[in-house]
Amino acid sequence: MPVRVSFVTIAGSATSGVDFEAASGVIEFAPGEQTHSITLHVFGDTQFETDENFSVVLSSPVNATLETASAIVVIANDDTPPLRHRPVRH
Repeated sequence: MPVRVSFVTIAGSATSGVDFEAASGVIEFAPGEQTHSITLHVFGDTQFETDENFSVVLSSPVNATLETASAIVVIANDDTPPLRHRPVRH
């Protein structure tokens, strides 16, 4: 029997359209397949900021039940903090 589940991204501290691309769809599992990956796009920037997050929520399973219906995706900050200039005394 085919197994399907719907997914959608939900903004957390990360902003849809700025930090990541909103996505939704249906995941279809082949017979015997127990895991499946989806590709989500995050947008890089050069702004120093804290790590941000969004969620992927699963719903509407067909021919299956969900043990865990959501996951948190963390976008780790990889930008360098700005230099702080201190006045030089002569």
